[in-house]
Parts: sequence; structure tokens; C-alpha cells
Amino acid sequence: MIDKKLSRKNFLVTAGVVGTTLVLGSSIITCKKEEKPKEQAKQEGPKCDDVSGLKPEEIEQRKNLQYTDNTPDPAKNCANCALYVAPQNNAPCGGCNLIKGPVSPNGWCTSWVPKA
Repeated sequence: MIDKKLSRKNFLVTAGVVGTTLVLGSSIITCKKEEKPKEQAKQEGPKCDDVSGLKPEEIEQRKNLQYTDNTPDPAKNCANCALYVAPQNNAPCGGCNLIKGPVSPNGWCTSWVPKA
């Protein structure tokens, strides 16, 4: 076994290199943001899922009609549905003549009907 003494200078240099590597490595990992693809970000509308003021049967109707805040088909969304009620006063969510509660302009349900 080789008995090699570590000098104070070598210890400090090694500790500095290891410390710097750990700090830089963790900051690189921390700073990396998980970005959504641009197409997905464009398709997503506001979250309009606050159903706290609805009756259980109204919430059930939303589920039965498979309402979602983000349409699976960009050509079919609440904003271009005949049943959609546009938001007022710069509100992010509108309404619907069929289901109760807030409705996203980019939402969709199985009762979607094109505007005439």
C-alpha cells in the first residue's frame, strides 16, 4: 500500500474543484426548464374546472358529456360551438347553453355543434 500524504494545498484545490463541480452541476439541473412544445402551448386554453358552485347532477352532466378544457380536435372547440356563451368583462372562461359552470373557449364536449 502506498502511503501518500495529502498536502493542505492539494486538499484545498481538490475540495474547491469538487465544490465548484457540485454547485455548477446542481444549478444546471435546476435551471433546466421543462418546456411544452409550441403546438401544445397554443392549443391549451384557460383552466375552467372550478365546479365548486355546481350541484352534483350538474357536475355529473359535465362528466357524461366528457367536457374537457382542451379540445382533442383543434377544429372543434367551444369557441366555435353554437352552444357556447362568450366570456364577459375579459373573463378567461365563458359558458354553455347545455352544461353549467365555467367553459374554456378551447374546451370541448361530445355535444359540440358547429356555429351556423
